[in-house]
Amino acid sequence: MKLAEMTWPQVQGLPRQDVLVVFPIGSCEQHSHHLPFLTDTLLVTAVAEELE
Repeated sequence: MKLAEMTWPQVQGLPRQDVLVVFPIGSCEQHSHHLPFLTDTLLVTAVAEELE
């Protein structure tokens, strides 16, 4: 489940114990002329989504 897609009542109803939270964090930096600044963030987000 993704926090950004949940309503606050859904978030409030989440169990407080035994919860794993993954924050995909990637840097924004240049990757030559052919890749976007968001490349690292896109990659780590894809990995985090596979954990679901």
